[in-house]
Amino acid sequence: MEKLTFLFFLSFFIIASCTTPTSTTTTTSLPFAVDSIKGTVRNETGEWIGRIIDYVIPSQYSDIATKTITVVLPPNYSQVNQYSTIYMHDGQNAFNYDPYGHGGWQAHTTINNMVKDNSIDPIVLVCIPNAGSNRSYEYTNQSTGAPHYINYIKDRIIPVVEYNYSLVKSKDGRIICGSSYGGVISLFAGWNESDTFGKIIAMSPSIQVSWITPMVTNNTKPNIKLYIDTGSLEDPYQDTTQFKNTLVQKGFVENTNLKYVYGIGQDHNEEAWRQRLPAALYFMVGK
Repeated sequence: MEKLTFLFFLSFFIIASCTTPTSTTTTTSLPFAVDSIKGTVRNETGEWIGRIIDYVIPSQYSDIATKTITVVLPPNYSQVNQYSTIYMHDGQNAFNYDPYGHGGWQAHTTINNMVKDNSIDPIVLVCIPNAGSNRSYEYTNQSTGAPHYINYIKDRIIPVVEYNYSLVKSKDGRIICGSSYGGVISLFAGWNESDTFGKIIAMSPSIQVSWITPMVTNNTKPNIKLYIDTGSLEDPYQDTTQFKNTLVQKGFVENTNLKYVYGIGQDHNEEAWRQRLPAALYFMVGK
């Protein structure tokens, strides 16, 4: 009887010691097969027929929401060619609408027109919507939210997009772009995932976020191409200019791997970012 009791407790101890402890943030154990994610072509008209496709991309994290991303193909897209890709945060504002009435980024029409004008190389646009009330967590929480969100893009969104389309599958072919907090998370990606993203567009980055400047000053300059900007109405004391100066001190060279624009009379909104987007695109993929 004593031997049976001893064996029972020994078995219980072995099982308990092999059990993985739970945490508040978990990853799914389900396998992720990129070929199982099917796109839905939007019912568009005219030149946009067949060029705007939605994909539901499951998240591997419990704290990062599954998102429906939107892929916009350039004019005359062909599987024969290879294209750069721009991944845009706040993707629901990338078209003609934003909740504040500024008309959205209209990034799809800007890219479309610049490609047709032969100003830039054709690129594929990927719009990633924000998480609503959880937006600041995903974009500015340095410890978990931001790393998980960028890993979601790197490990889930990029594989699906690059599986389905003919793209440059290296850092030099990937641009990550955002404004305000979206600019913050773009800078985070540049300093923490420069092997994945080689080109960073940070419009009106909220540099008052406490960890942004220390991240730049305390770490080695990454091998990236960087565009940053701001508007005179949102930044009258030119704090972003001082941030740009810090970047130069770290080794960035203006008009080579760094472009800075100070928009006179422009504020912190989609209208201003829409107006400055052509300069950012030209710096990254201009002809």
